Amino acid sequence: EQEGYQVILFRRTGPEILRDRSKIGHNGLLHDTASGKAILATMDERRIATLLDRHGLAKTTENTINDREELFEELATIRERGFAVSIEEAAIGYNGIATAVQYNTGDLLGALGIAGPSHRLTEPKMKEELADLLTEKAKELEIEIHYKR
Repeated sequence: EQEGYQVILFRRTGPEILRDRSKIGHNGLLHDTASGKAILATMDERRIATLLDRHGLAKTTENTINDREELFEELATIRERGFAVSIEEAAIGYNGIATAVQYNTGDLLGALGIAGPSHRLTEPKMKEELADLLTEKAKELEIEIHYKR
């Protein structure tokens, strides 16, 4: 997160990549992607409200959350289950799942996520097959970072 936007620092694509608007250094909204919502879920309500006052809740697609109360409810769910999903919220035909990555102090490092076409990355697949794998990899990354600092 930088000044209320998510910034892509690293990405890896598979051999069957479709056209993707996200590039290294790309700034994007926080509320319409899984990684952005995972980042928001680590923040306190005052910080989130400040960011929403500054940037608003643009409705990127018909599925994008653009109501504060609904967003805060979604963030509570993310905190509870440990990961965020985006079902065609940033782009029609494109889904994602992500979890926050934090330093051992609790400070945010970023988010680790998987995104792809909605016909391959379905909501059940994300929640039933990828959620545990993703959160496990994020914990491994956090441990590795802690011991290399």
